[in-house]
Amino acid sequence: MEPILLYYNLKIAFSGLILFALINYLYIYLKVPRKDTRASLIITSLASLYLLSDVFTDFFTITMPHEDTARFLVLLKELIPLLFLFMAPYYLGRLYVLKGPLKKINLGFFLGGLMASGLIAAAIIYELIFIHDAINMAVNGGTARVLSPGLLYSIRNILFAVYLIYTIILMLISEMENKSSFPIKNIFTGLVISSYIVFYYIYIIVFTSQGDGSPYAGFPHFSLGIVIFIVFMSFSITDISVISGMKLIDIQNTINKSLYQDPALGLPNRHCFKNDLLNELNTSFHNDINMSLFFLDIDDFQNINESYGESVGNELLRLLSRRLAENFAHAGTLYRIGGDEFAFLMKGAATNEEAGDFAAKIISSLRNPFFLEKESYLMTVSIAILLVPRDGGNPDIIMNNAYSTIHSAKKKKNTYIFFDKALLEGSARNINTVNLLRNCIVNEEFVLHYQPIVDTEGKIVCAEALLRCTNNNPEIGGPGNFIPLIEKAGLMKDLDNLVVRKAFYDMEMKIKNRLGISINMSAAQLTDPAYGDFLASFAKQHSIESGRLILEITETTLMDNILMARESLARLKNKGFIIAIDDFGKGFSSLSYLAELPVDILKIDMDFVRPVPGDKKKEMLAKYIIDLGKSLNLTVLAEGFEQPEQVDFFRKHGCALYQGYYFSRPLPLQDLLEKYSL
Repeated sequence: MEPILLYYNLKIAFSGLILFALINYLYIYLKVPRKDTRASLIITSLASLYLLSDVFTDFFTITMPHEDTARFLVLLKELIPLLFLFMAPYYLGRLYVLKGPLKKINLGFFLGGLMASGLIAAAIIYELIFIHDAINMAVNGGTARVLSPGLLYSIRNILFAVYLIYTIILMLISEMENKSSFPIKNIFTGLVISSYIVFYYIYIIVFTSQGDGSPYAGFPHFSLGIVIFIVFMSFSITDISVISGMKLIDIQNTINKSLYQDPALGLPNRHCFKNDLLNELNTSFHNDINMSLFFLDIDDFQNINESYGESVGNELLRLLSRRLAENFAHAGTLYRIGGDEFAFLMKGAATNEEAGDFAAKIISSLRNPFFLEKESYLMTVSIAILLVPRDGGNPDIIMNNAYSTIHSAKKKKNTYIFFDKALLEGSARNINTVNLLRNCIVNEEFVLHYQPIVDTEGKIVCAEALLRCTNNNPEIGGPGNFIPLIEKAGLMKDLDNLVVRKAFYDMEMKIKNRLGISINMSAAQLTDPAYGDFLASFAKQHSIESGRLILEITETTLMDNILMARESLARLKNKGFIIAIDDFGKGFSSLSYLAELPVDILKIDMDFVRPVPGDKKKEMLAKYIIDLGKSLNLTVLAEGFEQPEQVDFFRKHGCALYQGYYFSRPLPLQDLLEKYSL
């Protein structure tokens, strides 16, 4: 094969490679722009421009040798390689961490290359006649690649050789000192091949008759060496960028997984749910598509964690989510939006009947128990159903509506409830009422009334302090309405402190030593390890004997906090306070603890007082509780008396103390003292 034909074939091959590298690199750079690879992008682009101008020069110098386009392309082709003189030092400065003398030398080469390329470019432009002669020679039977020989090209190409040698030396030094910020295998390979071509070119110039200074004297051509170097450099940086890009993609996938997926169950999480919900809402707005949302809350899941441990609870959650996904994945997407809360997004199901049927299927799918380590566990769910966009137009409103609905569903458990605006209105009213109550606490719009507790002869023994609100706003209601709201709002501690202050003030300043006072303890007080010390210290400050203070704790509160209650009641008992279990008998759940807890008084719930005499079953239960208390040496107190027959029945069976409207309504303290002449 003739050398010129081999050159053309290699040129075509390298043109394809360099263009492929450029396209690849541009794509990666646009996806992941990096400042440290911008120089590589510029050099690769210049290499592509050089090859394109070279190809078009061949075409135009042969077909239209006298056209200005051919003259321009020849000029462009000869000027582009000059950029190597200052781009090489610039690129090396980006590729390596140069310090001290190397940095200064590299700066010198950069400035020198910038000046030399400028001077040579000016000379080439000035000597346009060289290009003119080259085109004429191509037409007269020569090759399109032969320019007029001259010193200009020899100077240019010798500078190329010097800069190429400098590049090789600097790369070797930097590699030995481990200063490279990139792997350079491909770049160094390109340098070695280019060096061979350059030195072969110098050999021809010096020792053969072809040494006319032309860049195309002999073969391989000098310009081909420059192109080979740029090709290898481009592939190296492209490989680096591909690797970096893949790493960034992996990192992005990992971040997305952590942001949008629950790590324990592998389900989409709350963030993903709100994001998907927002997208579906936008889609439904434009396409008029309805969807159904099902919010699932596991009933009494906290009891499972407390009874069997969190590890069992977590495994049961995995089993439940797996069963739901296997049975209903075809209908929509299951999300975990909280500890024991799930959401199911289903497109379609536009009617209440269709959505209700689907919720019933979910509940039915959980009827079979879950088996874990040869033990069976039964779990049920409460479900809130919302039809969107009917029941909410944005994620925040939908979530608020869902929680209002699920709260109502959990009162019944193992059932489903549709969202109803009345539920939301009730929640809004509760929020307003809580704000009112907060202001009432701050402004001390609460007072204590006292209901007497009497013995079998009707003589007052002590009185229970009962809270009343002086604010007449009907939304506040009575204690049965506002106390649960205060507890849920987290304001109970403030209210407890207010009750203790007012009760102790009344005992110190008004009651003195005439009778004892009974106050109700909240769950927050019962579970506070420091409460016993605080109460004893406060009583001492007010000169109140601890034995004159009865602390009532409801049976429900006691059993909900039984582990801490033992220690707390023991501390209070050691301080000398009297302990009473209030509302006893509602569930009989505390019977087994009566012998262990430091209790003094058993207060029978009014549900066992009102039906007697007459209700035989309640009569038997009332007798049993009285006998149980007496057998444990506890004082038995019953509340809720309204009729004399009730009093006679309990007196006959040995009840010691009595409380109720039959004896007196709760009264302001002064009225109580006057009524009983205290």
